[in-house]
Amino acid sequence: MATAAPGNYANVGKTIQIKGELSGNEDIYVDGSLEGHIQLSGSSLTVGPNGRVHANVTAKSVVVSGSL
Repeated sequence: MATAAPGNYANVGKTIQIKGELSGNEDIYVDGSLEGHIQLSGSSLTVGPNGRVHANVTAKSVVVSGSL
């Protein structure tokens, strides 16, 4: 499976920490920390090498290099 470069995604950077609900209609790249619920029914979630996601995830596709 090919992955797009982080520039093609909405980006959650290394120093960003999010707790709560995240939803939308664009692809998300997470290299920070995200905890809660992620709703991306028609979009993809990519967890970068530094990314840590502890969430219920609904997405079209998920690619994990960090931890989920």
